[in-house]
Amino acid sequence: MPWQYSLHKVMNEPCIYCLKLPGEEGAHENCYVLLSEGEMLILDPPIYKPKNIEAFHRAICQLDEDIRRISVCLTHIHGELSRMDPAILKDADQVFFMEEEYQDYISHNNRNYKISRFRREGFPEEEIKKVFPVKKKQQIPVRREFIFLKDRNRIPFAGYDLRCIHTPGPTKGHICFYLTDYKILFSGALLPQEGYPSSDVWKGRANALEHMIDSLEMLKKIETEQILPGIGAPFSDVCSRVEDIVSYYSVRLLQLYQLVRDHPGENAYELALRFGYPMVNAERISAKNRWRLMKETLACLVQLRLNKYVSTQRNEICVRNYPGSTTLSDNIISNL
Repeated sequence: MPWQYSLHKVMNEPCIYCLKLPGEEGAHENCYVLLSEGEMLILDPPIYKPKNIEAFHRAICQLDEDIRRISVCLTHIHGELSRMDPAILKDADQVFFMEEEYQDYISHNNRNYKISRFRREGFPEEEIKKVFPVKKKQQIPVRREFIFLKDRNRIPFAGYDLRCIHTPGPTKGHICFYLTDYKILFSGALLPQEGYPSSDVWKGRANALEHMIDSLEMLKKIETEQILPGIGAPFSDVCSRVEDIVSYYSVRLLQLYQLVRDHPGENAYELALRFGYPMVNAERISAKNRWRLMKETLACLVQLRLNKYVSTQRNEICVRNYPGSTTLSDNIISNL
């Protein structure tokens, strides 16, 4: 199928457009544009793929609006993967996101940590290079237009009450945005319309998967009438979608726990190949999906290790996984 994008209005009041851009494996990624009283708020413009960035600028021109002020909101950045410095981040009057995302965007520290972490966990160098291609160091000075958000902050936009909700998991500084007057939730990478969000890998003993599950459960408590996700079509049933994702990760934890018991002494990469992902080593799988599959295996392992269901031993090459001191049974999987 040829590369293409589409721009369509999803709501009249408030006026919201959705720009659908090509994603991975046939999926599409969404950028949302809100218009009101000469103001434009752009939520999650593309910052990775040159073709998507070019399509974004063509789509904005199609709107043919008299815009006096442009604001940008980013739910997340994945700074260790970003190789682009799109003009929209420079041209906007205001750019809103969490400070944790900004630090990842301008620094190599988090990227270098993840590269060394995957090496330590036994992932081969050729796989790591495919996921983390050579990237020029970016040094973007802090400007007054970059506004770092905190949980529940209000984003000024044409009199609307737009709030940020800190929802760590996909990244440490991931945010959902909530339009309170209309009970609309922009769920970013945390709550896709189908499929499953990817848990991040954080420094130290931080448990990204546990934080992501907590973030998902919190969304069930917010009164919403419409979810506008970063991936997929709009939907309304938050609870069933959250339960589906939590169930998926519960099953994955149980599967990985059993794999460690059946194959003690394997590293994370060897377990990933057994973890239902024979395509990890295939040439045709995209770098983004390699990254997702690697992270999911390691996130689940970290969860099991912290709860002592899996123990580790490190030799001169990598970390090896063994059954832990605690036994896991089906009736307590939900407590992970």
